[in-house]
Amino acid sequence: MRCSALILGAGLGTRMKSVIPKVLHTFDNKPLIFHIIEKIVGLGVKEITVVVGYRGWLVKNEIEKKFEGSGVRFRFVFQRHLKGSGRAVYEARNFISQRYVLVISGDVPLVKEKTLKSMYRKFIKDKLDCLVLSCKVQDTKSYGRIIRDEKSNVRAIVEKDELKNNQKKINEINCGIYIFKKEFLIRAVSRLKPKGKKREYYLTDAVENIYSYGGKVNTFVIDDEIEITGPNSRFELVEMERKFYRRNATNYLEKGVTIKDLDSVEISSNSRIGVDSVIYNNVSIRGKSVIGKNVKIGPYVIIEDSVIEDGCVIKPFTYITESIIRKESSVGPFSHIRPQSDIGPCSKIGNFSEVKKSKIGRGSKVQHLSYIGDTDMGEDVNIGAGTITCNYDGKNKHKTVIGDRAFVGSNTNLVAPVKIGKDALIGAGSTITEDVSDRKLAIARARQVIKERKK
Repeated sequence: MRCSALILGAGLGTRMKSVIPKVLHTFDNKPLIFHIIEKIVGLGVKEITVVVGYRGWLVKNEIEKKFEGSGVRFRFVFQRHLKGSGRAVYEARNFISQRYVLVISGDVPLVKEKTLKSMYRKFIKDKLDCLVLSCKVQDTKSYGRIIRDEKSNVRAIVEKDELKNNQKKINEINCGIYIFKKEFLIRAVSRLKPKGKKREYYLTDAVENIYSYGGKVNTFVIDDEIEITGPNSRFELVEMERKFYRRNATNYLEKGVTIKDLDSVEISSNSRIGVDSVIYNNVSIRGKSVIGKNVKIGPYVIIEDSVIEDGCVIKPFTYITESIIRKESSVGPFSHIRPQSDIGPCSKIGNFSEVKKSKIGRGSKVQHLSYIGDTDMGEDVNIGAGTITCNYDGKNKHKTVIGDRAFVGSNTNLVAPVKIGKDALIGAGSTITEDVSDRKLAIARARQVIKERKK
């Protein structure tokens, strides 16, 4: 899209009862405004202006940190006096550099990228000066209504409190997302007048101004009201998120995935799940996770930005982050797979075991109470219960290498940097500080001494 984007994110969100700016409250495990930005970036927009208000520096910092390196130029307008959406756009007018501008609220996380793209196409095709996203609903709630002239052109948007009797029956609502021609928008917001008890400037009045100038105004109508739902309180946020997750889970049921409890499973919009997989209760699949076919995920599992390949079993109370679990592997229960881990095919990571930034080879087993960090482990390795890779010296992390078919006895400490060769055997209870060659036996523990007890 060859246009700028203007995100309105200055609202106080007073009903949230929070010191956190409203747009930074999380939905689907990330801030509301991040959902909007990701979709705008996905459209190819290179310039985004964000209007911020209460604790605006915090919003600015979070956005810059998250989207650093995205290739998008961000600019921030600090709105000191919150006088409505029209005033917010007016204060940001000098930051609009493109001929066209998308104006959108920062708290509507469910709007679809394809909706925004379709809006832009209609705007260009019909040579419009203003395009308003609208929706026809049964319950109009507190939304403003789309008012048309005798030729069905949009001539105004009227807020609920200002509706006349004959206008209250109109079921086409304003969704609060617009595309404008820059010159028409700037002219329209420059002539806005304050209204209501709060003396605020409404962006909706800019639509009527553009119509009065002879501008061409139309709507792009969507079918699903949920796209433009924005929370005003914590209760509304939780309810919105619950409905969103239930809808996602229901969609997967229809695609051949078994979801044991629709009301407790969380599946992010960016995740994918293959057929014949089974998801038990209280599972959270977050970020851009990919779950393969015929995967079993037990209760209380969290999977975040990870790939779980076909045929895996993830047992209860397991947490997997930014990692790959390859085919036919088993992880858990009570396992923690930390970022940059690669668990090879047919491997087993058992209860109370933690793996961090490590590669585990095909068929290897870390079954009980172990920590494997910064390790390159070969195939068919057996790690005994209570084995620890001592990878940190207080300043730097060091690597452990374990060759194919090595057997590490229980309660072993591998002090990195260290290399265990192929087919090597480490005696239980050893503290290994030197490399062990292929097919060697290493025992590093004190000899047992038995003495008579003193009474």
